[in-house]
This record gives sequence, structure tokens and C-alpha cells, in this order.
Amino acid sequence: VGVCLERSAEQVVAVLAVLKAGGAYLPLDPSYPEQRLAFMLADAEPIVLLRKRAHAGLLPVPAGIAVIVVDEPTSKSGPTANPNNLAYVIYTSGSTGQPKGVMVSHGGLSNYLSWSSRAYKLSAGRGTPLHSSISFDLSVTALFNPLITGGWVHLLAEERGVAGLSHALRASGEPYSLVKITPAHLAVLRQSWGGEK
Repeated sequence: VGVCLERSAEQVVAVLAVLKAGGAYLPLDPSYPEQRLAFMLADAEPIVLLRKRAHAGLLPVPAGIAVIVVDEPTSKSGPTANPNNLAYVIYTSGSTGQPKGVMVSHGGLSNYLSWSSRAYKLSAGRGTPLHSSISFDLSVTALFNPLITGGWVHLLAEERGVAGLSHALRASGEPYSLVKITPAHLAVLRQSWGGEK
């Protein structure tokens, strides 16, 4: 199921709904270039696309894909998940040429989240900030771990980027359980904080 929504509560609900229905989500970041989105849609061949009315002209939808407009409610239900169902497909950055879709099953996702929720000691704080696109694999840890351990997800504004993360880290009244970042993010944060650790 293609999920073409901005970072929002609706996006989180859509991803959880796809997983609960036993489906796999294909994150389609609306800020990506149209050519990349079209390639991902054609390559992954989802059977359903979730989007907002405002994204109607964002990308050409191949024939055979049912479009569900999330701002037009529906009450359809579907099957439930099992460990062998596909949970999500995330495309690589394409640094070796054409992006490749990486497929993860519900069982694999469940095993990873079970391990990571213990390994990262998520009970030590209140939640995590989600500062990256759900099309980036580090979002899996930041999105799902707090939800399964009773914490909260702080959805940071997309347009603020690492500056928004820096502000959230400084302004947070309570400690985050986990801040999932790359070494490049850490370098930018250190630079914005004047080398402060």
C-alpha cells in the first residue's frame, strides 16, 4: 500500500492501519521528485495508494492501483497480519544507480522492535522525535518503538530539518527515550551547538 502523506498524525495512523490490515506500506514522500515517486510506484506495484485530495496531481497513478483519499473517510476492513506478510518496502538512496526496494516482513519487524525496545532502554524517557521522512529506514525505530512501549512520538516539522531536531532537543522539558540519528546528523548538531557534546 503506497502511503503518500506528509509527516502528520494521519500518516502515522495510515501506516498503522496498513500494518493492522496485514498489508505492507510503501512510503512515498510527497516532497520527493515526481520521477522518483513514479519509479517507486511502477517498481513496487502496490495495489492501493493512500493520499490526500491535495496530492491528486502529484504523480501519475498506474492503471490497476486503487486510490483511497484519506480525507474522504471509508469503512472498509480487510485481513489481519501474520508474520509472513510483508510489512513495508523502503527504497534505498540509489547511490549505486537505480534505487532498490528493501522488503521487511511483519515477523522481521516484530523481532526487530522487540529487540530494539529492550536494547535502547525506551522506558528511561517519554518518547522519541521523528525528524526524518518515513521513506528513510531510521524512521522505523523512531516511529514504532515508542508506540509499542507506551511512549509518544514527537512529529517534527519537515521543513525545519536538523534545525528542528536541534530545537526540539534543547526545548524538550522531559528527556527523550531515544533520538535516532545518523553520523551526519550528529555532526550537524554538534556544529549548530558550537561543538558542545
